[in-house]
Amino acid sequence: MSKETILITGVAGLLGSRLAEYYRINYPDTKIVGIDNLSGGFRENVHKDTIFYETDLVSENIQGIFSAHQPDYVYHFAAYAAEGLSPFIRTYNYNNNIVATAK
Repeated sequence: MSKETILITGVAGLLGSRLAEYYRINYPDTKIVGIDNLSGGFRENVHKDTIFYETDLVSENIQGIFSAHQPDYVYHFAAYAAEGLSPFIRTYNYNNNIVATAK
């Protein structure tokens, strides 16, 4: 049986990196693919065994990443959270948090 593959968006942020760590500890045979544009996360939060793509979810290569890895599960934690700033960057938040999810 092949091992399961999970894909975590926002893998360099708090929630995404914690979920990846949980899988590393509890399901060590799981292949973890992570995507993050590092706008709010940190590269050092990404485990060395994670297949990591530094890219934006609205970029053209997202379909290629999904095709290449064919994840069994996707955890979507990529969202731009800017408390107090969100009302002023509505278009950015809409594209990043909604359009990217729909793609």
